[in-house]
Amino acid sequence: MRTHPTNTGSQRLFVAVRVTEELRWMLEEQCTLWKEHLPFRKWVFPADYHITLQFLGDVESKRIPDLCESLRHSASQASPFTLGIGSWSTFGLAESPRVLWASVTGSLERLEHLQQSVTNSTELLGFHKETREYRPHITLARKYEGESTFQGQALLSSIPSLESLPWYISEFVLFSTKMGSQPMYEVVDKFSF
Repeated sequence: MRTHPTNTGSQRLFVAVRVTEELRWMLEEQCTLWKEHLPFRKWVFPADYHITLQFLGDVESKRIPDLCESLRHSASQASPFTLGIGSWSTFGLAESPRVLWASVTGSLERLEHLQQSVTNSTELLGFHKETREYRPHITLARKYEGESTFQGQALLSSIPSLESLPWYISEFVLFSTKMGSQPMYEVVDKFSF
């Protein structure tokens, strides 16, 4: 699958592992139950659930074929593994978090190895590695907007984990961001291993 454009211009790109349809449905169901208790401004559209491997930023369209070739090489070095979805938590200030997310469980060493392979290969093309420690997660919502300070940590600990459902990983994708659309992320190319 090679859908990358040959025209001029740029696209906002990132590399990610997609969430299966079954897990998307289950996460959506949990989010629907908790929305009224966890007032965040924007809840992620279920088809957009993913684990980011690397954010690339605005990339000139003419660079996409070389980028895809580099990512294909990373995929050729990987082998399938399983993950799961664990507990929920937040990023940002405890009293006003900016992100609500679900943790990832399972073969985290294999996931981190894949992430390192991707960032090493794209670094050769001039893309920068993230300086922060890699913390794989699935973003569920953004920008807490409750009238009082966030008191949701106790609620988050009571949300049942989806850990028991294994999630088989055998590919990653290059996504393009389409601001204001639903879904907001469009697959540019897939990389199977």
